[in-house]
Amino acid sequence: MIDTLRFKILGSKEIYNAIKNKGIERVMWDYAEDKQKHVSVYQLILVPSKECKIYIQAQDYEHFFVEFSLPKVLFGTNVFMIYPEQVTATLIEVYRIIRNFLKLPIDSIDNWIVQRVDYSYVWKFDNAMQALWVLENMAKFQYPRKNVTIRDTSVTINGTTERMIFYLKHEEYVDKTYKKLAKTQPRIAEFLFEESKNTLRFEIVHMKAKLNSIFGSEVTYKEVLGEKYIISTLNEALKTFCNSNTLISMTWHEAVELVYSKLSGREAFNLYGFLCMYYPYDMSQREYNRAFLKQNISPSTIYKYKEKFKEIGGGILFSNPEFKAIDLNIPNIRVINTEDRVADIAKAIRDLRIDDLQSV
Repeated sequence: MIDTLRFKILGSKEIYNAIKNKGIERVMWDYAEDKQKHVSVYQLILVPSKECKIYIQAQDYEHFFVEFSLPKVLFGTNVFMIYPEQVTATLIEVYRIIRNFLKLPIDSIDNWIVQRVDYSYVWKFDNAMQALWVLENMAKFQYPRKNVTIRDTSVTINGTTERMIFYLKHEEYVDKTYKKLAKTQPRIAEFLFEESKNTLRFEIVHMKAKLNSIFGSEVTYKEVLGEKYIISTLNEALKTFCNSNTLISMTWHEAVELVYSKLSGREAFNLYGFLCMYYPYDMSQREYNRAFLKQNISPSTIYKYKEKFKEIGGGILFSNPEFKAIDLNIPNIRVINTEDRVADIAKAIRDLRIDDLQSV
């Protein structure tokens, strides 16, 4: 549920110099004015016994910044999810690691100011084909005032203060982590290889401006950790993106039956025609149709049709009738791990890590 966090922490000259002495100094130069803009110092702190790092950076004496993935600190991977209940203990571990790295006292985690938070959810489907099918169907939807980027294994929705992404976690793990991890920790690598199969990961990234608009300035970690708030945030984003209040997939045949059971005459015919034009499965046809609609009807009319479909109980329009009534509501029975499994997963990975070390 919670992945990456970025914090602003009270700094000092001693902390700045500690980062500088152990890290890298970067000079930013204004070539137009031919003068130095600022100097930043940064380093990546290795988390003991984990294949992950904490990014630490400072530009002045007043503050420094840290960024890290909570699941990676706890598990050594973000294949699995952690829940609000585990965050405080994990932050205390991060606090200890940073303090030991700097060899200086640092401010309490209660005073750390959140600059970014990533909320996430991972569905585990029956097979890889089903996970891919859900992702491919997601590619047909849009989010107001955000750009959608479609790739083979991901769909990204980019905004200035908020970003969302759907991606196949197994493929990402194999591409970025598996081979390297298999050389040093083969048992963990195989465990994560199996566990990540058939998974689709959904992330929402809230930047500083988005957080400030929701919570006000000086946001602390406890303010962004409410489980009801996180679930609501994830679900509302899905509803907006998928144009459905139910978040359960429906076939085109079911959509047609729904339209003509709830509406009649010209109203039903117009809505059905709009759905056929706006949501075809084929990407090239979809782009052509939407360009045609944009030229011939107003944005308010397009919005009206989309809202009407939601209003009558429309589900997520998916194209393949083989997979029916896929429920994407959060929380979900298809989740990769529930909260009560977190401790068992952490122990299993810890035991596998010991086995890998003993076999070297």
